[in-house]
Amino acid sequence: MIKPYYFGVRAVMQGWTRGVLRSLASVPRPSDDPRVHASGVDSDRLLLFGGGAAVGWGVLSHDLALPGSLARKLSTLTRRGTDIDVRASPEFRASTAVRDLSRVNLARYDAIVLTLGLAELLSLESAHSWRHDLDELLDHITERSASKAQIFVVGIQAPTQITRYDRFIAPLISYHRTAINRASVLATAHRVGVTFIPFDPPPSRDGNRYRTHDEYLEGAALLAPPIAAALDRVFEQSRSAPRKRISPVNEDARHFALERLNILDSAPEERLNRLVEFARRAFHTTSAAITIIDDDRFWLKAGVGTGVSEGSRESAICVTTMGQSGALIVSDASVDARFANKPRAGSSPTRFYAGFPIEAPNGVAIGALCVFDPAPREVRTFDRALLRDIALMVQKEFWLRSVRDGQRWPPEPDASQ
Repeated sequence: MIKPYYFGVRAVMQGWTRGVLRSLASVPRPSDDPRVHASGVDSDRLLLFGGGAAVGWGVLSHDLALPGSLARKLSTLTRRGTDIDVRASPEFRASTAVRDLSRVNLARYDAIVLTLGLAELLSLESAHSWRHDLDELLDHITERSASKAQIFVVGIQAPTQITRYDRFIAPLISYHRTAINRASVLATAHRVGVTFIPFDPPPSRDGNRYRTHDEYLEGAALLAPPIAAALDRVFEQSRSAPRKRISPVNEDARHFALERLNILDSAPEERLNRLVEFARRAFHTTSAAITIIDDDRFWLKAGVGTGVSEGSRESAICVTTMGQSGALIVSDASVDARFANKPRAGSSPTRFYAGFPIEAPNGVAIGALCVFDPAPREVRTFDRALLRDIALMVQKEFWLRSVRDGQRWPPEPDASQ
């Protein structure tokens, strides 16, 4: 007698869920650059993937939603920078997540945060099916992520925080939520580097089903401590050797990005010129540039005090920067074994150099923001955090450029496939 009732209610709930998703089309949600940053050095890089709170109903910017709130809270706790890439949709499910992540280079991340399960809950999918799909997803992520990457499965928040239910349906939904969260605990308990995080943010204070910036801050405060603790452990273990999470540059993806941006040999842009001048003044160098790396040359999208607009790829220190996970600082290139024998571009050979990789909207490195000088310099007091902040401003300009051109960006493909 229970099964007909259960399947009848499930059919009703699935239809109801489809109606809710259609009604959400008019609700505000972030449509800006799906990458957020919190200032600092030795930055941790995270992927936030799933539905639920990651979608950002009620606000128009990822920076105001859970990703930005989480990035800032993590940086406060770790005292390092934080970068979060966001891939969120109310339609994401554990059963299709392997497909949805198939083109994402998971090796780039120190941590992957999963906010899945809400769609399964609202359609009353069985806890057994959920456990099976989650196990397959965790196997996929573990196989393709960096060796020390941390994986976090966020519990499903109380559905009454999202919408109102008939008093007869609400107990069933609440019971089912407990069952799915229990299955998530069992799926993560035996896995090294995988953590389940209960997620019960306080209900909306004004009765609105869509969350505000303050409420996303409260949600981030619940998620950040266990994530920060795990990242700190990995960081401490890696002090003797830099963290290695950057896979070899995917040249096909890089060429795709350059073609899509249509940036090579493009006209100067005032906003980028201002950023380059700001960088030169901030670091008191004679030169600064935004360098784009082509097949066999470097080309300056913006530059001041450079003396050249392009040169051979083999002469560009920025090629090395492009493969870094953070800033590259060179006190004196003339005595650095990596660069001492490189051909020099321009009349004044570079000795001091500081650069930070620049990424296209698909996350693939295409060049660097750099400041440089013909005289060597002490690097211990160099402000790496400021260099990163300016480089991220440049990335934001590239994203805005692509929006103006109406472009859609697939993520950087997984180089292991």
